[in-house]
Amino acid sequence: MGNKLSSKRKSAPSSRCNTPVGSLSTSSNTTGTINSTKLREYYDEGTISSQSSTKRRMHQVANSTYWFPSHDEEMDRLIGQHFALKSFLEGNVVKEFIEHIPTSLNEGAKVLDLGCGNGTWSLDFATEYPSAECIGVDMIDVFPQEIKPPNVNFKVANVFEGLPFPDNSFDFVYVRLMLVAMKADQWEPMWHEVRRILKPGGCVQSVEAGMLEKGNEFVNKAGKAFIDMMYERNQEPFVSKKMDKIMARCDFDILHYELKDIFLGKPDPVSREFVHDICTIFTHAEPILSKALDVPTSDWPAFVKKLGAEMIQKPDAMWSYGITFAQKPIEEST
Repeated sequence: MGNKLSSKRKSAPSSRCNTPVGSLSTSSNTTGTINSTKLREYYDEGTISSQSSTKRRMHQVANSTYWFPSHDEEMDRLIGQHFALKSFLEGNVVKEFIEHIPTSLNEGAKVLDLGCGNGTWSLDFATEYPSAECIGVDMIDVFPQEIKPPNVNFKVANVFEGLPFPDNSFDFVYVRLMLVAMKADQWEPMWHEVRRILKPGGCVQSVEAGMLEKGNEFVNKAGKAFIDMMYERNQEPFVSKKMDKIMARCDFDILHYELKDIFLGKPDPVSREFVHDICTIFTHAEPILSKALDVPTSDWPAFVKKLGAEMIQKPDAMWSYGITFAQKPIEEST
């Protein structure tokens, strides 16, 4: 079984940037990375596959439970969310544990972005580490096909049907925000497949969101509807609080686990960006959540606007992210 080296819970530090709500990602002060304007160019210049029309299209993969659309507005949300998370987590990879990755990210490491969505993390990571080889995979192709960094490629693949890679292939696997794409009983099979393709000593970083918690009565009602809908779809809304234990059961060594809180009432740009993200999530989940909350479709925009206003009131509403950094054990030579 996996071993656990560190575990902690943190609150978000105040951000020093001065970017307004909804536009945190329009600039980047990190050398070697790209901003959302450049990312948007990858999607706007005819580079997405002709199969991936991004009007109001829902996931239509037989064994996927993902319940968000694949239209332009959702792609924009994912770009903004990426940069908010990068700022919140202080980078694309947990810096303290990069040294555990068998091949240096600056010396040709082979990296997989599992469930890459529109490829935002892959594109940013590949730009930051030009010597690494990055492959992004997802069940549907909403990622760039032509104009992209030379060290990143994308494939359509379904982890539940087996990834198209041999055993012991990757130095590092990145998995983020899969909770609305997974049934509760699919997490362990997924991690077993990730373990298969990792090299001995290879590492994985998991970043999963928690639920909208605390806050006032209005916020709690909205959060409970989201939680209830996930349970109704046989999903696990609180998987971020259990990920280290789930991965340890799949024979990973847990090098680091923390649950990091976002207090949505804080006035800093990062916290306000997450408020914006939550509002957009509720906007795009209207076909499912409006019935659960008994709010007519015509009243949904006003409901989301009120939710945004209530989340920044007292008592503090809270969102959290669970970050797990784990390693496939190094096999003893015989």
